[in-house]
Amino acid sequence: MYNKKLDTFLLVSECKSFSKAAQALYITPSAVIQQINHLEQELQVTLFTRTKHGLALTDAGRYLKNEGEIYVKEGKRIRQELLSVSTKVNTICVGTSLNYKIRLLYDLWILFSNKKEDYNIRLVNLATGPNHFTQADLIEGIRADVPWQKDWAFLKICEMPLGCAVSKDHPLASKKVLRYDDLQKYPVFVMKHMPKENENALFHNFKMHQIHPTITDMVEESLIWECCCHQCILLAPACWQDILFDMVILPFEWNCTLSYGFFYHENASVPVKEFLKYIHEVYHEKNGPEIVPFF
Repeated sequence: MYNKKLDTFLLVSECKSFSKAAQALYITPSAVIQQINHLEQELQVTLFTRTKHGLALTDAGRYLKNEGEIYVKEGKRIRQELLSVSTKVNTICVGTSLNYKIRLLYDLWILFSNKKEDYNIRLVNLATGPNHFTQADLIEGIRADVPWQKDWAFLKICEMPLGCAVSKDHPLASKKVLRYDDLQKYPVFVMKHMPKENENALFHNFKMHQIHPTITDMVEESLIWECCCHQCILLAPACWQDILFDMVILPFEWNCTLSYGFFYHENASVPVKEFLKYIHEVYHEKNGPEIVPFF
């Protein structure tokens, strides 16, 4: 409903880097630069200047950023309203990928669909491109400090423990619980987009124990391979055990958790609202807040 290059511009302005924006969009930096160049040509203004510290917005860029955020949010609201008033298609689009894998939704949907037989579910592959995030109505996963989650509401199901993933033949693999002393001997990787409050506390403890972790943007096959081959340690939520096949996730002595649940639009369609109400009843009203899913 609007110029898609505006989404790219807003992400670049937040990251202050073409390459970082490209990583978030799963495209090349040259493709990002090309989109920004086209947008500048269409608007006949310069949006960015290059500095020693990265990209900086011009006056025109700052104006477009402020107005563009409102424009994009309004476009999303209109889309959700269109879905709400639609009576022809009662379909919930669920976004999924390696990092946002469906774990709870299948069983919940089977129970829910017994009551609402006229509702359907459709999967959207988030890994095929950034635009698919806007096409999804629900996304299951961990709440993190990533750009796309800022415009979504969140229904928390439980707190997911953060542990240490090591290869199955790692010297620490047989331990029941890891301690800070265990981490001092091996390279440690930490996901970049951990919530700030968790990250600050964690890095403070690392500094006190002279542990110097490496920050990584996302979990890829190359990182898993490196951890397995070089006895590295990857901080990972317990639910990732089903995607880190050659590794085991061990508990740690810290009390660090990440919120796990469902992301949804504030102006959700009627089918989504009813399904969210059902999820809330299952995990909060009928069973109490102490219920924790099994992974």
